[in-house]
Amino acid sequence: MRKIPVLFLMTIILASLSAQQVVKEELFSVNRDSVEFLNYEGPHVKFETDAQIRGIGRAVAEGLSGSGQSAGYFDKYRVIHVIDAAGGAKLNADIFIIEKNASVDHIDNVRRILSGYLEGYYGYSQEDAGVIAEFTTYYNAFYRKNMEYFSKVYTDQVIKKLTPEKAGIATRYNEWPGNTEMLIPVSASGGGKVNIDTISNNEVIEDLRTQADKGIDSRKDMVELKEKEIEGEQKAIEKAKEDIQQEKKAIEEEKSTTGTTEEIIKKEESLKTKEEAVKTREEENQKRQEAVQAERDRIAKDENQLIEEKSKNSGTSAATAAAAPELVPFLLVEEGEPPFMGTFVLIDKKSGQINKKSSMNTVRGREYHTLSSSLLFISGIDQPPKAVRLMTMNKDTLKIEKEGENDIYEYSALLVSDGAIYAVTRDSGKYYVGRFDSSLTLAAKSEVEVIPYTPLILENGNLYVELRGGEIKPLDKMSLALFAE
Repeated sequence: MRKIPVLFLMTIILASLSAQQVVKEELFSVNRDSVEFLNYEGPHVKFETDAQIRGIGRAVAEGLSGSGQSAGYFDKYRVIHVIDAAGGAKLNADIFIIEKNASVDHIDNVRRILSGYLEGYYGYSQEDAGVIAEFTTYYNAFYRKNMEYFSKVYTDQVIKKLTPEKAGIATRYNEWPGNTEMLIPVSASGGGKVNIDTISNNEVIEDLRTQADKGIDSRKDMVELKEKEIEGEQKAIEKAKEDIQQEKKAIEEEKSTTGTTEEIIKKEESLKTKEEAVKTREEENQKRQEAVQAERDRIAKDENQLIEEKSKNSGTSAATAAAAPELVPFLLVEEGEPPFMGTFVLIDKKSGQINKKSSMNTVRGREYHTLSSSLLFISGIDQPPKAVRLMTMNKDTLKIEKEGENDIYEYSALLVSDGAIYAVTRDSGKYYVGRFDSSLTLAAKSEVEVIPYTPLILENGNLYVELRGGEIKPLDKMSLALFAE
């Protein structure tokens, strides 16, 4: 099974769950395409492994298992476990908080942390936890700050713990720290079975079918998991039937000895109630099986339609390729408040229409250079673990090729001459001029400090820069040494 978003609920066969279980009908009630996250795409000082990131969530889960109410991770992440037994039909929740000191900047890592928590606290497999974590972020972004909705769905105790302006998660990474309180819906009756009709109704399926691929893969995964749930429920039903037969036999044996007593009558009435409940469960399970089969048939029909459309469109592919426009790179700068950062795009040379967009969204300033088949630029944010570095990107595919290892001043001038690259680099909090080769390796560094925003002017073989204190001095363009007076 592919690890992609699906619409599903876990079943009671997951016996490893604690006394509460995540209510996935709430998480999966949001169309996955209605939310788009903006992540930080740029250099980092260090990278953490998948296991390390999941370990954050596991550490929170371990702390919560000990305290029962709230647990945190180094003032960066925290979970409040809210269970209100008097909440009636409304949901309880785990409130997952991203504190202001957190440095998470990609939604995939938010999901990894959530997944680690779900694995550690509720005992989900990594695959199942990953799907739930993904939809937790979609769900919380969709209902961001929607207190009217949250108040209808969650208990009063949950609502009291929420900060209205922080409820849910923003779609922009720079708004997460200190402004995120995600809700993970939790049922107080862990032994109960959640009705998945709310996430598999016709409206949800029809919405998935409006996608270009008709949501085929997600719908297949949902059907497979649903069949797994139905199979588990049927096994539970058969076990309940066996228990009823054993109980009926025991009553008959007792009745043969004592006769029909008041106690026997109560036991028989209780047994009859159990039989009716099992019969209802079996009828409902059969109806769900029929609905799953109907969805399988619909998926097959949609797959055939896509195959026919692909075959029909393949005849025009050659003509389309011949008429493909000539594309040129352009730095698209985001509107808004400074610092201004951009993204490289490929545009139609004649119309200016965007044909392709790079995922890198932290290109600094408006200055870049073309080096053969590459684009040279400064990218990143000076906020560890994020970093500002020299980078190159293929100008035809917009794929990252190289990333320098030296910190660069975020507003540095960028100069290219005779194959050499010049920029202001930072070392131990001080700024110097650096000369880099085509691999973005530092080849020379000035001995004298410069102001970080110094111009880099090359004249008559000399590189003119502004030193700390306001002096303007020439440097040797190769060694970057000061010329002797």
